[in-house]
Amino acid sequence: MMAASPAPWSRRQQAQRLTYLLAQHPLRWHARQVRRGHRAGWLEEFARYWSEPGLPIDNFAGFQALRYHYATTYRKAIQAGAPDLYQHEASRCMLFSFIWRRELHPLRWLPWAWHLRGCRRVVEYGAGAAPFAHGLTRAWPWPRPHVTVADIEWRLLDYCRWRFALEPGVYVQNVNTVRWELFDGVVCTETFEHLPDPEETAHQMRRAAEVIVFDYAEHAGEAAGRGARAATLAGFARTGRLSGPSSRGLYIWRRTGYLKGWRR
Repeated sequence: MMAASPAPWSRRQQAQRLTYLLAQHPLRWHARQVRRGHRAGWLEEFARYWSEPGLPIDNFAGFQALRYHYATTYRKAIQAGAPDLYQHEASRCMLFSFIWRRELHPLRWLPWAWHLRGCRRVVEYGAGAAPFAHGLTRAWPWPRPHVTVADIEWRLLDYCRWRFALEPGVYVQNVNTVRWELFDGVVCTETFEHLPDPEETAHQMRRAAEVIVFDYAEHAGEAAGRGARAATLAGFARTGRLSGPSSRGLYIWRRTGYLKGWRR
């Protein structure tokens, strides 16, 4: 039976976490400790969700063994031409991979939060392991917006439902039920390149949002993919203020000018 969802952290715990993450960031000390299996609080929490018999991850070696096993299964599924990798059992590879990367880069979400600081309701679209919502609930001690975590129905959305079940102001839903008019902020990372019609999705975002934080990976050899990317970015540039990409490939789109801090 799956264990209870994590309890919300207090403002004091969040302030302590943010202080620690900012202090270690210049030397990337946290990532080194995680790779050595020392900072394992994240693993203890994840083990409460991953409770399948015969698949223990109550230690660092067990987690890494399963991560490599699922990665191998995923590669074999690709080679075999599996029709729907998101629903295939190999999608567990993405769950383990995203959780691992989220812990190695615990401040990845902070620039997104800064750019969205004037928004009341934010949707994390194509959320994966929801690094934005996770970061806000663990290391943001100030008032925060309501956040909706939206993705397709797969293992990662099931994990997000468990992770945020007790978090006030955080909601999890299927990506097909998103009502764009409810949101004035959007986070969309590592998603546009997987959408069947990214230009139309971007149009729907811009109709409601004041600020959109996104990235869009370049397609190496697919002409249709490169064309869709160029058209989507052109649409952003025509309808507002588009800046980027940053050194990490991040774009910021604003309907208007500077937005002040989050309001209560």
